[in-house]
Amino acid sequence: MIVDCLSALGPSILDRRFFGLNDKIALRNTPVHAIWLILRGTAVLTIGEKTTVSFDKSVGSIYGDVETILDLPYQGDLIVTSQDGLEAVCINPEKFKDAINRAPNFMQVYTKINALRVLKGARKVERDAALIEEMSARNNDIDQIQARIEELEQQISDQFYPSDYDPDNPPEALWQQSTE
Repeated sequence: MIVDCLSALGPSILDRRFFGLNDKIALRNTPVHAIWLILRGTAVLTIGEKTTVSFDKSVGSIYGDVETILDLPYQGDLIVTSQDGLEAVCINPEKFKDAINRAPNFMQVYTKINALRVLKGARKVERDAALIEEMSARNNDIDQIQARIEELEQQISDQFYPSDYDPDNPPEALWQQSTE
């Protein structure tokens, strides 16, 4: 699947790069010089000014696309975590933007809305983590902190599943039934 994606990216690929354990691929607040597509290995993306929030990145993960679409610098640090290093394809951000600009208007709008949604989600996770850290420092009330974590998890779950969601009988089971 990744190979198919690479062939479609063709002219926008600058090169392949190899990184060792703990190498910094991208640094927060620096201009986007490449969009990274991970081919092998793992990395961690850390964001946040006061409270650091981490996202694991692995094969197929892309970083720098949202920043490119929104004309922002890198929003976090991308650091290699796999012992055997990481291999990534370096995609030219200007050619990426050119491709988006050649797309039909509805795709341009959709792409920007999706990028804004991703950035907004990351900012919310960062704010929530800061709130939990602040609560922990203020009063060490484990029950209150646990309740806040559960509330946040429920909010995330509610975005994806209706209130009557039954994990033993998910709606996708209906989609997978034979039509014979």
